[in-house]
Amino acid sequence: MSFTETELRLLALSDSLTTDRRDRRRVRIPPPPGLGSLSDAIVLAMAHA
Repeated sequence: MSFTETELRLLALSDSLTTDRRDRRRVRIPPPPGLGSLSDAIVLAMAHA
């Protein structure tokens, strides 16, 4: 099974979001380059929804 670069970025982003949400204090996976502010915005939007 092979992934494109875009798919790998999305997988890394979703993994960092779910890991961060599950245990924010213990595990902190940095998002892929260029997606940091995007993931933060998504988390903030979910938290304030």
